[in-house]
Amino acid sequence: RKAMLEVQDYDRSLEALSLGVLLATVSTLPEDELYSIEQLGETVLKKMREEAAGWGLKLQKVYITDLGRTRNLRLLTNGSGVLTE
Repeated sequence: RKAMLEVQDYDRSLEALSLGVLLATVSTLPEDELYSIEQLGETVLKKMREEAAGWGLKLQKVYITDLGRTRNLRLLTNGSGVLTE
């Protein structure tokens, strides 16, 4: 009830929370621990439960559906997202 009344768009807020918690979690783990999806899911769920409790939500399960290596490419911009020369 609290989530519906006090959290604006709680579905999207929960999605943003989960991505933030996942990023914070994986950025602190050694690479070999990242491939234990079950352990990673338990760690993320624990941290999400702590955050979502303030919203009046009780989370039951977190599923990590995709895990893989990616290449991170960043563009240097002037802050507007447009490259200048």
